[in-house]
Amino acid sequence: MSSSHQTPQTLKRRRSLDAPQERPTRTHKRIKETASPNVLYDPSQQEAVLRFERHHVSRPTQLVASLRISQHLSPELERCLEEVRYAQTQLGDFGADLTLQELTRRGTLKETAIGISGSQTITHHDYKLPASWTRVESKVFSPKLLRLVQALKSSDGTASRFQGIIYVNRRSFAPMLACTLSKLSEHLNSIRPCYLLGSNSPSGILADIETLHKLRIGTFNLIVAARSAEDLDLPDVPLLIHYDPPPTILSYAYCRTQTQALNGHMIFMLEDGCNLAYKDVNQSALLSEEACSWIESARGASTSQSFSPRELCNFSPAMSLVDTSDDEQRPLRIQDPATGLTITPLCSTLAIHRYALYLHGQKASELCSISFQEQSTHEGIAVLCTINLPGSPIPNTVGPPSPSHGHARRSATYEACLQLFQAGHLESWVFPALNPLEVGPHIRSEPGTNDVDSTRGPARKYPRKHPLFWTEVLPIHEATTVYPTLISPSSDCSPSYPPVLLLTTRPLPNDLGPSARMYGSSVPSDVHLITATPFTFTAEELEKLHQFTRRVYHAVLRKALPLPFKEVMYLLAPLDQAAEELCVDATAEMQGLISWDVVEEAAKGWAVPFYKEGEQLSQSMVEDAVLADSWTEFTRRYHDLKIRSDLTPRSAPAHGEFGPEHASYLAFCEKQRKDFTGLKDPDQPLIEVTDLPQYPNSLCPLQKPVAPTTRCFIPELCARFTIPAGTFRTLNLVPAVTYHIDQLFLVKELNAKYFGRVISDELLLQAITSPTALRGYDYERLEWLGDAFLKYFSSCFLFSTHPKSAEGQLHTARGALISNNTLFLAANRMKIPQFIQSAAFVLRTWKPVLSSTSQGQGSFKPPVNRQPEAPNTSKRSKKRRAKDPNTIVLGDNVVANVVEAIIGAAFLTGGRDVALTVTKALDLPFPNVYRWADVTPVVPAFVPAPVQARQRDAIVELTRCGSFEDGSPWLAFALSRGSNHESHLAHERLEFIGDAILDFLVVCYLYDKYPSMSTGGLTLLKGASVSNTALAAISASIGLHTHARFEDPRTHQKVSAYVAQVTAHKTKAAAEGHVIGQYWIGLEPPKALADILEALIGAIYLSDASDLHGVQRFFDRVLRPFYDEHVTLHTLSDHPHSALTQVMQSYPCREFKVDSSSSSTDANSLGSHRCSVIVHDVVLARAEGASAALASRWACSFALDALEGDPTFLARTCDCRQGASANSGQEAKSRKAGGS
Repeated sequence: MSSSHQTPQTLKRRRSLDAPQERPTRTHKRIKETASPNVLYDPSQQEAVLRFERHHVSRPTQLVASLRISQHLSPELERCLEEVRYAQTQLGDFGADLTLQELTRRGTLKETAIGISGSQTITHHDYKLPASWTRVESKVFSPKLLRLVQALKSSDGTASRFQGIIYVNRRSFAPMLACTLSKLSEHLNSIRPCYLLGSNSPSGILADIETLHKLRIGTFNLIVAARSAEDLDLPDVPLLIHYDPPPTILSYAYCRTQTQALNGHMIFMLEDGCNLAYKDVNQSALLSEEACSWIESARGASTSQSFSPRELCNFSPAMSLVDTSDDEQRPLRIQDPATGLTITPLCSTLAIHRYALYLHGQKASELCSISFQEQSTHEGIAVLCTINLPGSPIPNTVGPPSPSHGHARRSATYEACLQLFQAGHLESWVFPALNPLEVGPHIRSEPGTNDVDSTRGPARKYPRKHPLFWTEVLPIHEATTVYPTLISPSSDCSPSYPPVLLLTTRPLPNDLGPSARMYGSSVPSDVHLITATPFTFTAEELEKLHQFTRRVYHAVLRKALPLPFKEVMYLLAPLDQAAEELCVDATAEMQGLISWDVVEEAAKGWAVPFYKEGEQLSQSMVEDAVLADSWTEFTRRYHDLKIRSDLTPRSAPAHGEFGPEHASYLAFCEKQRKDFTGLKDPDQPLIEVTDLPQYPNSLCPLQKPVAPTTRCFIPELCARFTIPAGTFRTLNLVPAVTYHIDQLFLVKELNAKYFGRVISDELLLQAITSPTALRGYDYERLEWLGDAFLKYFSSCFLFSTHPKSAEGQLHTARGALISNNTLFLAANRMKIPQFIQSAAFVLRTWKPVLSSTSQGQGSFKPPVNRQPEAPNTSKRSKKRRAKDPNTIVLGDNVVANVVEAIIGAAFLTGGRDVALTVTKALDLPFPNVYRWADVTPVVPAFVPAPVQARQRDAIVELTRCGSFEDGSPWLAFALSRGSNHESHLAHERLEFIGDAILDFLVVCYLYDKYPSMSTGGLTLLKGASVSNTALAAISASIGLHTHARFEDPRTHQKVSAYVAQVTAHKTKAAAEGHVIGQYWIGLEPPKALADILEALIGAIYLSDASDLHGVQRFFDRVLRPFYDEHVTLHTLSDHPHSALTQVMQSYPCREFKVDSSSSSTDANSLGSHRCSVIVHDVVLARAEGASAALASRWACSFALDALEGDPTFLARTCDCRQGASANSGQEAKSRKAGGS
């Protein structure tokens, strides 16, 4: 093979199947699929795919079955048996038994676990290899191993100079494959295999270096290498085989550098039908000029190396689950406390490259670099690696001396990541996320995920997931550095809410999520979280802050709360007034802005005397002060103080303040206050105060407005709270804010571990929030959108996989495929219920996180049906169960709804591609589907007649797009209704797929048009949009009937008669001069007319190769204008009163009425009748008219306008849904009591 220098263009050898044919900066060459086992190389194809059949394993090998293994397996034995099972799937029975022998020989499988006889049986077991390689049993050797051996045997012609590398994704599997190939040496001629693990331990590094040395001198000529070794200094080889697909594009790039010098070949081994693996391989097919140049320069770089371009640093395809059982790497890892993702030395290079791109963007390759320096030591030549990151907290990081460039780079990048993490600058998104398409098997294999009990019950009990963050960070007393987060309320309310600090031992992520939305009168609308620069405290200062925090919680909760210093996970700190100007500056130094005077005063006691004898009351004394009218700590508090110089203790109280029996404030105190001995200054002016509002749930939009209550106090008898009023108002919001932070942590963990961070955190938060959580958002709208996507996706899947099924059969199969029960079972397999937020925040029961309560929470257990309890029915036991903070009770439908909502959130985030990925990640039953090309509908064996010129003109006129393929027979076929069985079946299938696509497009249209409307109203509009009556009217309005061909003359007559009737109705409605609504209501349309429109949409979809763009253009130009004009809230029925009733009932809201009892007597009024629409005692709309009917019509019309203009009105005003839940629970209690 030629070893001539390669240009970057020669690296672009492959093309993606979905890539366009021409791009200006890329060269395309299709991957060669090697079908013959005797041919491996093709000089024109340097990268090829080697296919193999799936190996079906039904039972363990005879050797494993002969062992007497207890059913109660130790973790060590379970790991060993899992290794054997994996080897059996990859290598066959021969490799599985060989793995068992190797584990026994190394002492990994101990004699105590299998007994002496079992150990002897394993040791003396021997397979008789076949004399002829062509006569082997498929059970003894897996098809994958056979394909590999056949490929290696084809290198006989180059045996004298042969060298190769085989990469596997699982580290523990590399020695087993090398051992298996060694046993087959007599069939592999001159192949001499060994293995390379890419270890980081000192002994492992020396072993790897020795192995590479033996490879260079010819002792070995084939390395079975783990992925963890791909970034090391491996020699150039003419042959590189990926036994498993490369997990990242950077992984592919590393391997490419190991073959380019010798113009070598790269082989990908892929299982037949494994579209996911083929997709991942093709992800790295298109490399830019910049990426190719980097690959070329990376090889042979002895002194310096630039950072890789963004293309190679993408986590797409995301990091695979490479060697999760590697115990050796676990001590060296950086774990993100928010998501649980880790960085090890194996992936630190990729992480640091991503950080550099975040820091400098495309200029990272110019500004940042990796340099190497060799130095002599007593052990030989060592390599030092320096990571240069200008503009970061660590501009230069030098790693420890290492024996090779690869080890030095790995150590230096890991050290850089560690220093960035300790400085609080390593964000969650830098950590490699798991591939959402591969995470399912990993989650399902974890302990405690048994199959769900299929018995249906009213609800099931699940463990409540707690944020991982608090279990991974240290308690505050152990901190050497604290990370402040500014809790900064918005400045849109009066009185003011100054910012305060939340102090933790690890920084909260900068991209934690949306701000906390607050509700209530005189409450800021939003509370923002801003990460600030870390600093240190002395032990004495931490103790003072702990006493201040304890004082805050006592005051906010109005009860004593145990808060041991050694268990506190975060502290609170007040700020000076100067901090308000810096509340949006994340780089500001906050330590100097802490108000230590307030901290120390609060630490000493909860209150001080407000007024001293002889002291003159001044405005400075009442500004920003909080008063209590007694010296009881957990009493009500007041703010907004004003000096009433016109009142003294001898003054009479305001009417109704104390009752008629008290002549003065002093008289009231003499009678009501215990042990009252009189006043030292009976002429002192009084203080007017206002109740300090405290909401049980400031996160709930259904807060009732609280009218401020003012009263007057005698200053001498009052106590001043030691925390200023503004600061205390903000601190009152801290429990709700930390509750919101915990929810954001759960969302980040769910997104990173389950979905590869492909979903917007804000949308995912909505998707897992139930309406019973009483937030300003919930999953209902997203569930409605996700349900439509599932119908569309499942229809495409069934259309493709069942090419001969009729429409009715497809409907039945779709119902089972996406039923609530299917979604519920998938959610439980993936442990989704533990993340669902269904409980409302309640201030009275809230508690701060302590280290004793944060450890070990949130482990998943199988759901248990909530059946009637055993005899213990005491009120106390029931109350304890209801308040259990570690469990959650959910109905099956709620769990299924959340699954649909997550899919809806994925679609809004990244379109249908991301939605498909998340659907697969949720373990829904769509086998062998990983991209939209896998569900390209396959039509039955039916070929429509070629398109005639007249038909093509009709198609162009109807679609009004002109972007469809000329001569596509399906567009013309959709306009016909054949009578024979074959054409009738094909037309029904077009209607089936067109119906699902139309449903989905209508749902997307309504979702965008009404961004806050409840799903009840949206469902009404959708039903009116896709009904047969509406579709028939659309077909008539666009003249579809003039181009359609019906074999049955009676159908043609019915269509003609209907078109005449509906046209007359429309003309009459226009002549009446009012808004033309659903003029087709009351007419019975022929179903064939609606079917033709659905079939046309399906045909457009097929003609565009399952791309939605053509159908979307047809919808935007034809259907959208029709819906905008004729299908709105006003046109849901003939009368606005009926439309309003439907909207209210669909919410559902029962507390509304149309009140026409009052009449107008104003001479200037429009009529003598007045009508009001009242919702929960709030007047939504009012109108006047000459008659009661006219006034009612106008009032209901105005109410519909108001609901459309203010879609959140019902969410703020109506609490009928919460009342219905409470009533249903009360009814259940009554039924149970009646039964007992």
